[in-house]
Amino acid sequence: MVIVFSPQDMALLVVRKAIHMVEDLGKPIVGLVENMSFILCPHCHGKIALFGEEKGHLVASRMSLPFLGSLPLDPELAKHCDEGTIEEYENEALSSIVAKVLER
Repeated sequence: MVIVFSPQDMALLVVRKAIHMVEDLGKPIVGLVENMSFILCPHCHGKIALFGEEKGHLVASRMSLPFLGSLPLDPELAKHCDEGTIEEYENEALSSIVAKVLER
């Protein structure tokens, strides 16, 4: 299982419960992914942490799980979803996470 969460404090409480539930079920956890970690400024391309600073590495470390990566909040993804062309969506961070999952 891959557990995906966002960087808000309330989401972190929920993700800890989800991890414990999966462990109680005896299912393997491949790793953690932090979604909506940031958005890239369309002008300077700097990272903007809309929902607070990234916490993925910290949560993974505390829970002794692999951290697979962080995904940005990406308007391009929403566009592909709306157009029904999600299979055409390309994102370096997502590709990296998929490669890590396939390695396991």
